[in-house]
Amino acid sequence: MGREEVFAVFRSLLNREPENEETVRSFSGLRDFESLIGTVMNSGEFRRKTRIDDFVRNAVDEQLMPWSGYQIASDNYRQALDFENINSPSTFVYEIAGSNVRIVPKSGQVPAVFTLRAGQFESLFRDMLLARPYPGDILFAIDVNDEAHERAPYPIFSFQKQFGNKNILLPDFEFVTTNYLDDIVRDGAPYEDKVDRASFAGSTTGKNLITLSDVHGETIPRIRAAKYFRGRGDVDFRLPSLVQCTPEAEQALREDGFGHGLMGWEEAYTSKFIISMDGNGATCSRPAIVMRSKSVLFKYNSNNILFWSNQAKPWTHYIPIQNDDDVIQAIELEKREKNRFRYVAAASTTFAEELLGKDAILQYASELLRGFRRLVAG
Repeated sequence: MGREEVFAVFRSLLNREPENEETVRSFSGLRDFESLIGTVMNSGEFRRKTRIDDFVRNAVDEQLMPWSGYQIASDNYRQALDFENINSPSTFVYEIAGSNVRIVPKSGQVPAVFTLRAGQFESLFRDMLLARPYPGDILFAIDVNDEAHERAPYPIFSFQKQFGNKNILLPDFEFVTTNYLDDIVRDGAPYEDKVDRASFAGSTTGKNLITLSDVHGETIPRIRAAKYFRGRGDVDFRLPSLVQCTPEAEQALREDGFGHGLMGWEEAYTSKFIISMDGNGATCSRPAIVMRSKSVLFKYNSNNILFWSNQAKPWTHYIPIQNDDDVIQAIELEKREKNRFRYVAAASTTFAEELLGKDAILQYASELLRGFRRLVAG
Protein backbone atom coordinates (compact mmCIF):
# COMPACT_ATOMS: atom_id res chain seq x y z
CA MET A 1 0.00 0.00 0.00
CA GLY A 2 1.19 3.48 -0.81
CA ARG A 3 1.60 6.54 1.33
CA GLU A 4 -1.50 8.26 -0.06
CA GLU A 5 -3.74 5.31 0.81
CA VAL A 6 -2.46 5.34 4.39
CA PHE A 7 -2.99 9.08 4.66
CA ALA A 8 -6.51 8.80 3.18
CA VAL A 9 -7.61 6.26 5.81
CA PHE A 10 -6.20 8.32 8.67
CA ARG A 11 -7.83 11.48 7.36
CA SER A 12 -11.25 9.85 6.87
CA LEU A 13 -11.39 7.70 10.00
CA LEU A 14 -9.27 9.57 12.53
CA ASN A 15 -9.37 13.10 11.07
CA ARG A 16 -5.59 13.45 11.23
CA GLU A 17 -2.36 12.58 9.47
CA PRO A 18 -0.11 9.76 10.71
CA GLU A 19 2.40 11.12 13.20
CA ASN A 20 5.62 10.03 11.50
CA GLU A 21 7.31 7.85 8.88
CA GLU A 22 7.37 4.84 11.19
CA THR A 23 3.56 4.93 11.38
CA VAL A 24 3.31 5.14 7.59
CA ARG A 25 5.70 2.19 7.09
CA SER A 26 3.88 0.12 9.71
CA PHE A 27 0.48 0.50 8.09
CA SER A 28 1.85 0.27 4.55
CA GLY A 29 2.93 -3.28 5.42
CA LEU A 30 -0.67 -4.47 5.67
CA ARG A 31 -1.97 -6.74 2.89
CA ASP A 32 -4.52 -4.41 1.33
CA PHE A 33 -6.68 -1.35 1.78
CA GLU A 34 -9.43 -3.29 3.60
CA SER A 35 -6.91 -4.60 6.10
CA LEU A 36 -5.76 -1.06 6.76
CA ILE A 37 -9.30 0.14 7.35
CA GLY A 38 -10.08 -2.84 9.60
CA THR A 39 -6.94 -2.31 11.68
CA VAL A 40 -7.62 1.39 12.19
CA MET A 41 -11.31 0.82 12.99
CA ASN A 42 -10.36 -1.76 15.63
CA SER A 43 -7.84 0.58 17.22
CA GLY A 44 -8.46 2.13 20.62
CA GLU A 45 -8.19 5.59 19.10
CA PHE A 46 -10.97 4.95 16.59
CA ARG A 47 -13.27 3.39 19.20
CA ARG A 48 -12.66 6.35 21.47
CA LYS A 49 -13.48 8.84 18.72
CA THR A 50 -16.60 6.89 17.82
CA ARG A 51 -17.80 6.92 21.41
CA ILE A 52 -17.16 10.66 21.64
CA ASP A 53 -19.06 11.27 18.40
CA ASP A 54 -22.06 9.24 19.62
CA PHE A 55 -21.99 10.95 23.01
CA VAL A 56 -21.81 14.42 21.47
CA ARG A 57 -24.54 13.70 18.94
CA ASN A 58 -26.93 12.35 21.58
CA ALA A 59 -26.21 15.15 24.05
CA VAL A 60 -26.61 17.87 21.41
CA ASP A 61 -29.86 16.36 20.11
CA GLU A 62 -31.23 16.20 23.66
CA GLN A 63 -30.55 19.91 24.26
CA LEU A 64 -31.87 21.19 20.93
CA MET A 65 -34.92 18.91 20.76
CA PRO A 66 -37.26 21.24 22.75
CA TRP A 67 -36.60 23.95 20.15
CA SER A 68 -36.87 21.79 17.03
CA GLY A 69 -39.44 23.18 14.60
CA TYR A 70 -38.96 26.72 15.90
CA GLN A 71 -37.69 29.32 13.48
CA ILE A 72 -36.53 32.25 15.55
CA ALA A 73 -36.25 35.46 13.54
CA SER A 74 -32.78 36.89 14.07
CA ASP A 75 -34.04 40.49 14.49
CA ASN A 76 -36.49 39.46 17.21
CA TYR A 77 -33.84 37.34 18.88
CA ARG A 78 -31.38 40.22 18.87
CA GLN A 79 -33.98 42.41 20.59
CA ALA A 80 -34.50 39.68 23.21
CA LEU A 81 -30.76 39.47 23.82
CA ASP A 82 -30.50 43.25 24.19
CA PHE A 83 -33.29 43.06 26.79
CA GLU A 84 -31.49 40.27 28.68
CA ASN A 85 -28.20 42.13 28.60
CA ILE A 86 -29.78 45.23 30.15
CA ASN A 87 -32.17 43.64 32.64
CA SER A 88 -30.53 40.40 33.83
CA PRO A 89 -27.30 40.81 35.87
CA SER A 90 -26.51 37.10 35.45
CA THR A 91 -27.07 36.92 31.66
CA PHE A 92 -24.22 37.70 29.27
CA VAL A 93 -24.42 38.01 25.50
CA TYR A 94 -21.61 36.44 23.45
CA GLU A 95 -20.69 37.13 19.86
CA ILE A 96 -18.61 34.73 17.78
CA ALA A 97 -17.33 36.13 14.49
CA GLY A 98 -14.67 34.32 12.53
CA SER A 99 -12.16 32.92 15.00
CA ASN A 100 -12.93 35.50 17.69
CA VAL A 101 -15.34 35.57 20.62
CA ARG A 102 -16.30 38.54 22.77
CA ILE A 103 -18.75 39.38 25.53
CA VAL A 104 -21.07 42.23 24.61
CA PRO A 105 -20.48 44.90 27.32
CA LYS A 106 -23.09 45.25 30.06
CA SER A 107 -24.17 48.69 31.22
CA GLY A 108 -25.29 48.00 34.79
CA GLN A 109 -23.63 46.72 37.95
CA VAL A 110 -22.91 43.00 37.89
CA PRO A 111 -21.94 40.81 40.88
CA ALA A 112 -18.29 39.79 40.68
CA VAL A 113 -19.10 36.06 40.71
CA PHE A 114 -21.19 36.45 37.55
CA THR A 115 -18.46 38.42 35.79
CA LEU A 116 -15.94 35.74 36.72
CA ARG A 117 -18.12 32.92 35.38
CA ALA A 118 -18.82 34.84 32.19
CA GLY A 119 -15.08 35.17 31.59
CA GLN A 120 -14.60 31.46 32.17
CA PHE A 121 -17.17 30.65 29.49
CA GLU A 122 -15.39 33.07 27.17
CA SER A 123 -12.19 31.07 27.77
CA LEU A 124 -14.05 27.85 26.92
CA PHE A 125 -15.15 29.32 23.58
CA ARG A 126 -11.61 30.46 22.82
CA ASP A 127 -10.39 26.93 23.42
CA MET A 128 -13.22 25.64 21.23
CA LEU A 129 -12.34 27.96 18.34
CA LEU A 130 -8.71 26.85 18.48
CA ALA A 131 -9.55 23.14 18.53
CA ARG A 132 -12.73 22.72 16.49
CA PRO A 133 -14.06 23.86 13.09
CA TYR A 134 -15.55 27.35 13.01
CA PRO A 135 -19.29 27.15 13.88
CA GLY A 136 -20.23 30.31 11.96
CA ASP A 137 -21.08 33.83 13.12
CA ILE A 138 -23.46 33.59 16.05
CA LEU A 139 -24.95 35.67 18.84
CA PHE A 140 -26.28 33.96 21.97
CA ALA A 141 -26.80 34.48 25.70
CA ILE A 142 -25.75 32.50 28.78
CA ASP A 143 -27.38 32.87 32.18
CA VAL A 144 -24.50 32.04 34.54
CA ASN A 145 -26.64 31.90 37.68
CA ASP A 146 -26.87 28.57 39.53
CA GLU A 147 -30.60 28.37 38.97
CA ALA A 148 -31.19 30.07 35.63
CA HIS A 149 -34.87 30.34 34.83
CA GLU A 150 -36.36 29.46 31.47
CA ARG A 151 -37.36 32.13 28.95
CA ALA A 152 -40.26 30.51 27.12
CA PRO A 153 -40.33 32.68 23.95
CA TYR A 154 -36.63 32.24 23.11
CA PRO A 155 -33.71 29.97 24.07
CA ILE A 156 -31.09 30.86 26.67
CA PHE A 157 -27.97 28.84 27.45
CA SER A 158 -27.14 27.79 30.99
CA PHE A 159 -24.91 25.20 32.65
CA GLN A 160 -27.61 23.42 34.65
CA LYS A 161 -31.38 23.25 34.68
CA GLN A 162 -34.28 21.32 36.15
CA PHE A 163 -36.10 18.55 34.29
CA GLY A 164 -38.54 20.03 31.80
CA ASN A 165 -36.70 23.34 31.52
CA LYS A 166 -35.89 24.26 27.90
CA ASN A 167 -32.63 26.09 28.56
CA ILE A 168 -29.81 24.75 26.39
CA LEU A 169 -27.02 23.27 28.48
CA LEU A 170 -23.36 24.10 27.97
CA PRO A 171 -20.52 22.41 29.85
CA ASP A 172 -20.20 24.13 33.20
CA PHE A 173 -17.56 26.78 33.86
CA GLU A 174 -15.73 24.56 36.34
CA PHE A 175 -14.28 22.57 33.44
CA VAL A 176 -12.31 25.74 32.67
CA THR A 177 -11.31 26.44 36.28
CA THR A 178 -9.98 22.87 36.62
CA ASN A 179 -8.32 22.91 33.18
CA TYR A 180 -10.83 20.27 32.03
CA LEU A 181 -10.25 18.31 35.26
CA ASP A 182 -6.50 18.01 34.63
CA ASP A 183 -5.60 20.30 37.53
CA ILE A 184 -7.37 18.03 40.04
CA VAL A 185 -5.10 15.59 41.84
CA ARG A 186 -5.20 12.13 40.25
CA ASP A 187 -6.44 9.13 42.20
CA GLY A 188 -3.60 6.62 42.48
CA ALA A 189 -5.29 4.13 44.81
CA PRO A 190 -6.77 0.97 43.24
CA TYR A 191 -10.41 0.39 44.13
CA GLU A 192 -9.67 -2.79 46.07
CA ASP A 193 -7.19 -0.92 48.31
CA LYS A 194 -9.73 1.68 49.41
CA VAL A 195 -11.75 1.66 52.63
CA ASP A 196 -15.37 0.42 52.69
CA ARG A 197 -16.63 3.90 53.44
CA ALA A 198 -18.59 6.75 51.83
CA SER A 199 -17.30 10.31 52.12
CA PHE A 200 -18.74 13.76 51.65
CA ALA A 201 -17.58 17.26 52.53
CA GLY A 202 -19.48 20.35 51.50
CA SER A 203 -21.14 23.55 52.59
CA THR A 204 -24.62 24.06 54.01
CA THR A 205 -26.14 25.16 50.70
CA GLY A 206 -29.66 24.24 49.68
CA LYS A 207 -31.65 27.29 50.73
CA ASN A 208 -30.99 31.01 50.39
CA LEU A 209 -31.27 31.57 54.15
CA ILE A 210 -31.18 28.66 56.57
CA THR A 211 -33.01 29.34 59.82
CA LEU A 212 -32.93 27.68 63.23
CA SER A 213 -36.20 26.00 62.32
CA ASP A 214 -34.53 24.47 59.25
CA VAL A 215 -31.73 23.08 61.40
CA HIS A 216 -34.08 21.51 63.95
CA GLY A 217 -36.54 20.33 61.31
CA GLU A 218 -33.78 18.94 59.07
CA THR A 219 -35.47 20.35 55.98
CA ILE A 220 -32.14 21.00 54.24
CA PRO A 221 -30.93 17.72 52.60
CA ARG A 222 -27.27 18.18 53.47
CA ILE A 223 -28.03 19.00 57.11
CA ARG A 224 -30.46 16.07 57.34
CA ALA A 225 -27.89 13.66 55.91
CA ALA A 226 -25.09 14.99 58.13
CA LYS A 227 -27.18 14.29 61.22
CA TYR A 228 -28.32 10.90 59.93
CA PHE A 229 -24.76 9.68 59.36
CA ARG A 230 -23.22 11.29 62.45
CA GLY A 231 -21.23 8.79 64.50
CA ARG A 232 -21.01 6.11 61.80
CA GLY A 233 -17.57 4.73 61.00
CA ASP A 234 -18.46 3.80 57.42
CA VAL A 235 -19.89 7.20 56.37
CA ASP A 236 -17.78 10.33 56.79
CA PHE A 237 -20.24 13.16 56.08
CA ARG A 238 -18.87 16.60 56.89
CA LEU A 239 -20.21 20.16 56.70
CA PRO A 240 -17.00 22.17 57.14
CA SER A 241 -18.39 25.37 55.62
CA LEU A 242 -21.47 26.92 57.26
CA VAL A 243 -22.98 29.38 54.77
CA GLN A 244 -26.36 30.98 54.01
CA CYS A 245 -27.32 30.63 57.68
CA THR A 246 -28.84 33.00 60.22
CA PRO A 247 -26.54 33.54 63.23
CA GLU A 248 -28.81 31.30 65.34
CA ALA A 249 -28.76 28.53 62.75
CA GLU A 250 -24.98 28.68 62.45
CA GLN A 251 -24.55 28.53 66.22
CA ALA A 252 -26.84 25.49 66.42
CA LEU A 253 -24.88 23.71 63.70
CA ARG A 254 -21.59 24.40 65.48
CA GLU A 255 -23.06 23.02 68.69
CA ASP A 256 -24.00 19.90 66.72
CA GLY A 257 -20.33 19.48 65.78
CA PHE A 258 -20.32 20.91 62.26
CA GLY A 259 -18.33 23.77 60.76
CA HIS A 260 -14.86 22.18 60.60
CA GLY A 261 -12.98 19.33 58.94
CA LEU A 262 -12.09 20.26 55.38
CA MET A 263 -11.52 17.24 53.12
CA GLY A 264 -9.18 17.38 50.12
CA TRP A 265 -9.46 15.03 47.16
CA GLU A 266 -6.51 12.94 48.32
CA GLU A 267 -8.35 12.16 51.57
CA ALA A 268 -11.66 11.59 49.77
CA TYR A 269 -10.01 9.10 47.38
CA THR A 270 -9.24 6.76 50.29
CA SER A 271 -12.97 5.87 50.38
CA LYS A 272 -14.51 3.42 47.93
CA PHE A 273 -17.58 5.66 47.69
CA ILE A 274 -17.83 9.45 47.37
CA ILE A 275 -21.19 11.17 47.72
CA SER A 276 -22.63 13.90 45.50
CA MET A 277 -25.65 15.79 46.82
CA ASP A 278 -27.19 18.97 45.44
CA GLY A 279 -26.68 22.28 47.20
CA ASN A 280 -27.69 25.44 45.35
CA GLY A 281 -28.62 23.47 42.27
CA ALA A 282 -26.49 20.61 40.98
CA THR A 283 -22.92 20.10 42.07
CA CYS A 284 -20.95 20.69 38.89
CA SER A 285 -17.40 19.35 38.77
CA ARG A 286 -17.70 17.07 41.83
CA PRO A 287 -19.50 14.12 40.18
CA ALA A 288 -17.24 14.32 37.12
CA ILE A 289 -14.14 14.27 39.33
CA VAL A 290 -15.47 11.33 41.34
CA MET A 291 -16.30 9.36 38.20
CA ARG A 292 -12.81 10.00 36.86
CA SER A 293 -11.32 8.62 40.09
CA LYS A 294 -11.10 4.96 41.05
CA SER A 295 -13.86 5.41 43.64
CA VAL A 296 -17.58 4.99 42.99
CA LEU A 297 -19.97 7.91 42.79
CA PHE A 298 -22.98 7.81 45.11
CA LYS A 299 -25.31 10.24 43.38
CA TYR A 300 -28.37 11.41 45.29
CA ASN A 301 -31.45 11.82 43.12
CA SER A 302 -31.79 15.31 41.72
CA ASN A 303 -34.16 17.40 39.63
CA ASN A 304 -31.14 19.33 38.39
CA ILE A 305 -29.29 18.12 35.34
CA LEU A 306 -26.02 18.92 33.60
CA PHE A 307 -25.36 18.44 29.90
CA TRP A 308 -24.06 14.89 30.42
CA SER A 309 -26.51 13.76 33.13
CA ASN A 310 -28.75 11.67 30.89
CA GLN A 311 -25.77 10.09 29.12
CA ALA A 312 -24.39 8.61 32.37
CA LYS A 313 -26.30 5.48 33.39
CA PRO A 314 -27.27 4.46 36.95
CA TRP A 315 -25.67 1.25 38.19
CA THR A 316 -23.12 1.54 35.37
CA HIS A 317 -21.47 4.91 35.88
CA TYR A 318 -22.78 5.69 39.37
CA ILE A 319 -24.95 4.25 42.13
CA PRO A 320 -28.25 6.15 42.48
CA ILE A 321 -29.26 7.13 46.01
CA GLN A 322 -32.94 7.67 46.78
CA ASN A 323 -32.62 8.13 50.53
CA ASP A 324 -29.94 8.11 53.20
CA ASP A 325 -30.42 4.44 54.02
CA ASP A 326 -29.48 3.50 50.44
CA VAL A 327 -25.95 4.62 51.25
CA ILE A 328 -25.78 2.20 54.19
CA GLN A 329 -27.27 -0.65 52.17
CA ALA A 330 -24.73 -0.28 49.34
CA ILE A 331 -21.80 -0.20 51.77
CA GLU A 332 -23.10 -3.31 53.53
CA LEU A 333 -23.36 -5.11 50.18
CA GLU A 334 -19.77 -4.16 49.40
CA LYS A 335 -18.66 -5.53 52.76
CA ARG A 336 -20.45 -8.84 52.15
CA GLU A 337 -19.31 -9.21 48.53
CA LYS A 338 -15.79 -7.80 48.41
CA ASN A 339 -15.21 -5.42 45.49
CA ARG A 340 -18.84 -5.81 44.42
CA PHE A 341 -18.90 -2.37 42.79
CA ARG A 342 -15.44 -2.33 41.22
CA TYR A 343 -17.08 -2.55 37.78
CA VAL A 344 -18.88 0.77 38.40
CA ALA A 345 -15.60 2.44 39.30
CA ALA A 346 -13.99 1.15 36.09
CA ALA A 347 -16.91 2.11 33.83
CA SER A 348 -17.22 5.58 35.32
CA THR A 349 -13.50 6.25 34.93
CA THR A 350 -13.73 5.46 31.23
CA PHE A 351 -16.83 7.65 30.88
CA ALA A 352 -15.22 10.64 32.61
CA GLU A 353 -11.82 10.41 30.94
CA GLU A 354 -13.17 9.96 27.41
CA LEU A 355 -16.49 11.81 27.41
CA LEU A 356 -15.86 14.53 29.98
CA GLY A 357 -12.32 15.26 28.85
CA LYS A 358 -11.23 18.32 26.92
CA ASP A 359 -11.68 16.87 23.41
CA ALA A 360 -15.28 15.84 24.03
CA ILE A 361 -16.15 19.08 25.86
CA LEU A 362 -14.91 21.26 23.00
CA GLN A 363 -16.52 19.06 20.35
CA TYR A 364 -19.82 19.22 22.22
CA ALA A 365 -19.68 23.02 22.54
CA SER A 366 -18.87 23.40 18.85
CA GLU A 367 -21.60 21.06 17.62
CA LEU A 368 -24.13 22.58 20.02
CA LEU A 369 -23.50 26.11 18.75
CA ARG A 370 -23.52 24.90 15.15
CA GLY A 371 -26.92 23.27 15.69
CA PHE A 372 -28.25 26.29 17.55
CA ARG A 373 -27.22 28.62 14.74
CA ARG A 374 -29.54 26.71 12.40
CA LEU A 375 -32.48 27.53 14.71
CA VAL A 376 -32.05 31.26 14.33
CA ALA A 377 -33.48 32.24 10.93
CA GLY A 378 -31.84 34.99 8.92
